[in-house]
Amino acid sequence: MALFMEYTTVEDTNTVAAIQHLLATRGASAVQVGYDHGKVENVHFLLVVGDGQRVPFSLPCRWQAIERLLKSKGKRPRKNDTIESMARRIAWRQILRWVEAQLALIETGMVKTEEVFLPYIIVKQGDGELTMHQFLESKKYFALTGPKENGKEP
Repeated sequence: MALFMEYTTVEDTNTVAAIQHLLATRGASAVQVGYDHGKVENVHFLLVVGDGQRVPFSLPCRWQAIERLLKSKGKRPRKNDTIESMARRIAWRQILRWVEAQLALIETGMVKTEEVFLPYIIVKQGDGELTMHQFLESKKYFALTGPKENGKEP
């Protein structure tokens, strides 16, 4: 079975531009792209939620997981291509499709913006920032489950 979006030839930068456009036309007041060594790594954006509060979000692209999967399946890139660029194209295309689906749910009123994008809300942690998912994961979900029976945080 083929990996979802496995055969995309759309460059990751073009897909990220499509994500930016979608977010901007669906209410984002700011959209910013984060880079690492010249490669797109995440998309940051501000959305108005609830009673008009502007909330920052960050969508990461964890393309390395797809790269490992492609390698394990013995996939070979086309001429003048690399497994990494293939993985980046696939990962960003999957993210685009996910964002499109979430925005469709929001537009129909089936969900609230903050419901579907909650794991990607940026929270302050010390001098840095984490997504809500990263924050909860770093606390071993203690914030959700409360203290263990012995009363100690994990």
